[in-house]
Amino acid sequence: MLSRLLPNAARIVQPTRALRLTSPLSCHFIRRYVSPAVNSIPLERQQEIVAAIRAYQKDGVTVPWFDLTLRFRLLQSDMERMVALDDDRLQKRRELSARVTQLADQAFDSQRGRCDWDSVVKKFDMPLMECLGLFNASLSSVPVRSLPKFVDWLPNDFPLLKEFVQQFSGTLTTDDQQLVSAFMNVKQANCVMAYSMCIRPRMTTDLFELITSYRDKDMTWKGILQQIPIFASISALYSGYSWFKAKVSRGPKPATSRVRWTSAETARVREIIRQHHSHGGMHGCLRVAECEFPDKSQQSVRSKLKNTLRERQGITVAEMRQVKALVGEHGQDWTQIGHTMDITPERARRIWDRSQQHSKATKGWSSRELDILRECIRDGIGSAEASRRIGTKSQA
Repeated sequence: MLSRLLPNAARIVQPTRALRLTSPLSCHFIRRYVSPAVNSIPLERQQEIVAAIRAYQKDGVTVPWFDLTLRFRLLQSDMERMVALDDDRLQKRRELSARVTQLADQAFDSQRGRCDWDSVVKKFDMPLMECLGLFNASLSSVPVRSLPKFVDWLPNDFPLLKEFVQQFSGTLTTDDQQLVSAFMNVKQANCVMAYSMCIRPRMTTDLFELITSYRDKDMTWKGILQQIPIFASISALYSGYSWFKAKVSRGPKPATSRVRWTSAETARVREIIRQHHSHGGMHGCLRVAECEFPDKSQQSVRSKLKNTLRERQGITVAEMRQVKALVGEHGQDWTQIGHTMDITPERARRIWDRSQQHSKATKGWSSRELDILRECIRDGIGSAEASRRIGTKSQA
């Protein structure tokens, strides 16, 4: 079997009579020196081998041919031949890329601002996407257009861009951006912006000003739609323009500053709730408080009444759980937590303190806890402060 695989095996082995070719050794020689023809190796496998070799060449390291021979079970000459074939393929692709780029520059249409790719496809008899992949912008003499604003685009560019993306890729992925940029002769970021507008039209300030200028020239809505063909219909264009116009006429929302309540005003709010909430409810308290504080807005008075009423109702388990979750998200930012829960920062902190006491609560009473409790009773300290001092007992 070995003589049939290696014609020179008998001549190599005969002088060394001490060497006995056992079955494992024969298999080692077969795996080590007998390799398939390069043409019979799949292309994916060849690319893997070439990539491994080029990784060493790129780093400037000597290629370990012996290790690669054992790894891929190929002779060094076969692997070197693969690299030579790959070099030849890359050289032919570079030459073809230069020819495609040169012809694309010659087919450039200055009025449309892009290349006539139909003529390039006919010349090379290749698919459009393959021609775009071969196009090398660094070798092109045609400057790439910069269209950062939506109004800078030509009306015919929008349907062309939308049709191209939907026909070849359907979605503008990262890999397709270079191809779309070469096809439209526009920067990649500008193509992404324009395509998003084609898929989901929205009214912007620049677009609103452009439509307003068209309306000032007595242009019909049908004519405007022909100039801006991203909207599905005239009604969609008109409704978007009307909505944005109403938004502009309202102007920006006035900046609201936080209303400060003094301790005297807070005491008066508590008194109003104690006197009127039992029979008038929240509405009765709100009517009285609005008369008491004419310098504050109705929203501010309502929020103050709501927060003060919550303080009287005590702290619930749900509030403690919500505060714990918000502390884990925002830290001990009581202003942010209070805004999220629609309560005052002081109440948010009290809920947090109560939750910590609740988690530390114990059933029995230690001598230290009893001593603190006796001191609080002697000094006339309330249950809330006594609970805070003890730290392991709730107010209830």
